[in-house]
Amino acid sequence: MSNPLEERFRRSWFEHLSRLREVEAACAPEIEGDPALRYSVPRIVCIGEESSGKSSTLERVAMMSVFPSDERLCTRVPIELRLRHRDRESLAKEEERFRDGYVVMKMAPGEDSKLNADVSSQMHPDEVPAQVRTWMEELVAAANGKVTGVTDDRIIIELYSPLCVNLDLIDLPGIVAGSIPGEPTDMMDRTRNLSASFLNDKAHPHTFVIAVASAREARIRNSQAMELVQRYNKVQFTIGALTMADLSADSRRESPYTRLIERLNAQADDTPELGLGYVALKNRDTVTATRENQSREELEKANQDEKEWFAEHLSGHTERCGIESLVDRLVQKVDEYTRGPWIVAERERIETELVKVRQELSDMGEFLPNDLNELISYFSSEIEKQCKPSFETLLEFVPTVTSGSAGLQDIYDAANFTIWQHSDIHSLMPSISPTTLKTFDGRMFYGEPTFTKRWSPFVKITHKHLFGQDTQTPETPSHASSNGVWTMRRDAINTISDHFNQTFCNGSLLFVGRRCSYDDDGCGGDKLVGFFITQDMIQQRRHDIQTMLAALGKRVPTDNRSPWTKRENHESDSQDSNSQSPNNVGTGTGFDFAPNLFTQRAERGPFRRARRSTRGGLEQDGEVVVLYHPARPAFRAKLEISEDLEKYYENVLHLRESVVRIFQTNARAFFKSSITDVLDVLKAKDARFSVFFESLSVILDDWCEVCVRNVTTEFAEWLTRTGAVSENRDAHFQITASYFTNSITRKMREMIFFHYADSSIAKVFESGELNEIMRRHCDEHNIDVDDLYVENCVEQRKKAVMKMEMLTTMKNSLHQIFTSEVDEQSNEQLPNTPEADAAPVPTLSHSLSRTSI
Repeated sequence: MSNPLEERFRRSWFEHLSRLREVEAACAPEIEGDPALRYSVPRIVCIGEESSGKSSTLERVAMMSVFPSDERLCTRVPIELRLRHRDRESLAKEEERFRDGYVVMKMAPGEDSKLNADVSSQMHPDEVPAQVRTWMEELVAAANGKVTGVTDDRIIIELYSPLCVNLDLIDLPGIVAGSIPGEPTDMMDRTRNLSASFLNDKAHPHTFVIAVASAREARIRNSQAMELVQRYNKVQFTIGALTMADLSADSRRESPYTRLIERLNAQADDTPELGLGYVALKNRDTVTATRENQSREELEKANQDEKEWFAEHLSGHTERCGIESLVDRLVQKVDEYTRGPWIVAERERIETELVKVRQELSDMGEFLPNDLNELISYFSSEIEKQCKPSFETLLEFVPTVTSGSAGLQDIYDAANFTIWQHSDIHSLMPSISPTTLKTFDGRMFYGEPTFTKRWSPFVKITHKHLFGQDTQTPETPSHASSNGVWTMRRDAINTISDHFNQTFCNGSLLFVGRRCSYDDDGCGGDKLVGFFITQDMIQQRRHDIQTMLAALGKRVPTDNRSPWTKRENHESDSQDSNSQSPNNVGTGTGFDFAPNLFTQRAERGPFRRARRSTRGGLEQDGEVVVLYHPARPAFRAKLEISEDLEKYYENVLHLRESVVRIFQTNARAFFKSSITDVLDVLKAKDARFSVFFESLSVILDDWCEVCVRNVTTEFAEWLTRTGAVSENRDAHFQITASYFTNSITRKMREMIFFHYADSSIAKVFESGELNEIMRRHCDEHNIDVDDLYVENCVEQRKKAVMKMEMLTTMKNSLHQIFTSEVDEQSNEQLPNTPEADAAPVPTLSHSLSRTSI
């Protein structure tokens, strides 16, 4: 007797599936394990409740005894039976005992398993049941501590035989409603979830289901297998197998099998509708001493007994009875589905995978240099854009030598406040708008504290020295003028000038301003409103100073409390009752202004709310305060020529070394930053060439040191030539209104700026000089020049290209196999593969062809 599954496949799409398997076998070994390079052909999953006859049914479908069975829970792990056709000629090359086929078994533990994967050698099919039982017990014990319960680890059985079958059959542990002693208490959840994982497997959308239920059940609808099929939308792909039909007789009825016939004809009220209908099966007794040694002849005899029994008891319904009927109907539907919707779905899947691979190759970069010259030219355009000198960038690295404080954070009440930036200043200077204030020396507001002294409040010039009542209206309160604004005192500029001459040294800088709330007129947020004054401005730009003071007076609130203080009334109770009045402003010493100048600040911008304090300082935020930034004491020290010439020259040398050291440090920081920016830009363009970038980094570091050495030497020579640290010291170190810096700092910036332009990295790229430098570097460090233009992802690209070629072959083969062949068995022309924009050509039943996969 022949295998019923084989008979059906001989007149089905077996030849086409065999050709697809041949295409899969041509996959390159390097990417053999990629699931995308396997046709997602339909598979058959058998689900059902415990001891409902699942394993017995699948064995009779495959005509192979492989599934262990006993009175308790038999199948404890998913078992995949992969039937693969091998012609007898190829099998003849194997051992004599394998002339009818052989098996290779694989243990496939899950991600959390404590066991390693294992593969058996070739074995005879009769050896399979014992090996299945051994592996199953090992997997269950490793997962649960003892041989009880179930696990999602898999056992794969690959059968290679002359049978004209290429199909995957999967047997799952039976679903149970409860646990017995010794088993995990969540057995129902475990078994249900395991079956559900195969029905809802996104990686295998083309899954047909054999839903097994005992014909003895009073209500088929109570079967958990039926509920899972409905839950995961597999109704149209499911055939119901009503097992143990010979035990379903109802002696209360005139015809004992009437209920079974109603279920097969979909007339029973307890039978859910399934897309592939129902068949009845008569199972053999599997609980026998020779269970694991049953031969193919015994399975054939069981099938024959079943056929004779149905002919006797259900003679008018044999087309829906028996294993042959189950196989015939299942294979027919799989065949129809595969020739119709599956072709469209599989082409779409392959095309989606091709899109992913193309994107992967695109992400790697399309440029592949043939030599070092091509690679350097490839990056030259980015270098040219990046290497233009920027004065604004230079300000960040070369602060004013005698200024450039660490910011105004000293005036805060606590640490960890945001350092002031130039954007926090609202300038009243007529020639400098807030948008162009960045041209100031940025280090006036933040910088390295090791280079500079911080800002300090100057207590000798206070609000009352600059603003007061108009002399024409003595009755006006001292804190405001008659027209509602503060009036600038006529002697305000002279007061500033006198203090510059008497108190401030050359190189000092004053800031005159006030804190401005976000709702004051003209302020775009929490800022300092004011302006800077240098000594040369007092001498040359008195009118500008007068204009700026007048503008500042118009912005000062006239009431006793600023808008900030009004918003903070709920905090005023904690204020010291001995707070000073406006007329007492500035009587403190040292940093007494510091904790009070900006105490009531909003939680926005660069400010954070700080503890309110009135300790000897300014309570009202709106009043004007004068801050000064003194010159560095070391640079303003007298260097008078005396009889002690040795001491004089030592002082000059020390000053010169200090300035050169500062210049060298700043220059190195600037060039280093430029190198980092260049490498970042090039890597952002294409970071595949790691050897090239490693070598370029070393070369640019050498370039940096050469630049620093050359420009430092040039600067030191300039100091000597001009006497900038000796007799002309005051002229070079004094801060002026020109960018609020001094001439020695401007010279530093000028030298670095032009040296960077003259020694541009872009010129090294464009001139071809970098090529020779690279080659010399490779010789010195034993680097193969060819490695410079080899991308990091060579192997990744190779695999991606191979995968794209394989997917293209799969796509083309799919088209050729299903459009140019004539089914020899049915002598019917197969439908053409639909184009991407055409509707699929369905040959399956109406309900199945409409199902979306």
